[in-house]
Amino acid sequence: MSDFFGGGDAKEASKKELELMSTNLGEMRGQLEETTMTFKRMNTGMFVFRLLGYIAIMGIAVLRYRAIKKVDEETEVYYYDMDLALPVVILAVILVMTRAVMTQMNFETMVMSRERTLQTCNKLLADAKNLEAFAGDDVEHSQFKLKFKSFRHDATQFLVLD
Repeated sequence: MSDFFGGGDAKEASKKELELMSTNLGEMRGQLEETTMTFKRMNTGMFVFRLLGYIAIMGIAVLRYRAIKKVDEETEVYYYDMDLALPVVILAVILVMTRAVMTQMNFETMVMSRERTLQTCNKLLADAKNLEAFAGDDVEHSQFKLKFKSFRHDATQFLVLD
């Protein structure tokens, strides 16, 4: 009955609250790790795609250079049979569009901010384990509670919270 009216053990209540926050942080870390890895893969994939596209443009330029033939030895007139302007233009437009989309979506910034949030989450988990192991005083618990609330508020843009 004393628990109902708030007369229970304050240390026990703070311990349960700390365990709940630690569990929530563990779930948040799982979500952050998963989404951060997804964004890293997407970012790396788009970088590799653009790099291969630029290499392809250079390869087409080399093909075009090799296909150029001199009309005759006396004049400085050249000709080539390959029309490679259209593939270069199409590939360049695709690469510029993918770069614009990646810039507009701020993928690099999102990956870095997710990594920083994940590092903060790991630090808070370590603090929670320290508080559980070395039962801190009420001030330390209230400071951790404030840090947790602040982290949860900041991480809501990256997490799906209930």
